[in-house]
Amino acid sequence: MSRKSEALAAARSEAQRARLALKSRAATVKSRLRPASLVEDVKDAARSRALEMAGALLATKHGRPVVAAGAVAAGTAYLLRKPIARLVTRVFDKRHALSKGQNHE
Repeated sequence: MSRKSEALAAARSEAQRARLALKSRAATVKSRLRPASLVEDVKDAARSRALEMAGALLATKHGRPVVAAGAVAAGTAYLLRKPIARLVTRVFDKRHALSKGQNHE
């Protein structure tokens, strides 16, 4: 009976360990599949790829410096498109507000 009870205890212990490992993996998968996590992963991949491309372009800049500079500028503008859009919106909103104020006076 001692062998059976030891085997049973070992099996229960192994089952408990497997359950805990499964719960841990499930929690990890759940957090990785959140939309915010997926978006962040895509952003990171895009940034990495853009930086790789910029590095490759800069390596070949001696042959075509204008093309390389243009590509780097376009990549930078793409990566910073949201802050640039906010800045442009702010500038035009201020100008619009100023022009409205001057027309009423």
